[in-house]
Amino acid sequence: ARPAGLTEGERRGLTWRMIPCSKGRTVAAFGCRVYGGRHSVDGKFYVCSTQGKQIVVFDSERHNRLLLPSKVIEARHIRWTITDVDMTPCRKFVCYSTMTSAVSLTNII
Repeated sequence: ARPAGLTEGERRGLTWRMIPCSKGRTVAAFGCRVYGGRHSVDGKFYVCSTQGKQIVVFDSERHNRLLLPSKVIEARHIRWTITDVDMTPCRKFVCYSTMTSAVSLTNII
């Protein structure tokens, strides 16, 4: 019977495929912490939120080395930070939550 868990070779194989081999590079920088972000369903946009009360939408297809914001939204009803952010599949709205009891939906266009 095979012991539980992965063999050394299986662990190395997973590590090689799953862990990045490079340190990456900075494609956008802010004057405050960035807490959340994700790509749109089609990958054309990237949206992230900052502790500085901003939701920033980037056009992922129109960049060379740096991502340039295509829209910056000033979030409302913030206590400390935006805790989660996501873009609707139609890419017309951003939904975000904060350290309050409300969830907000705002227009991107």
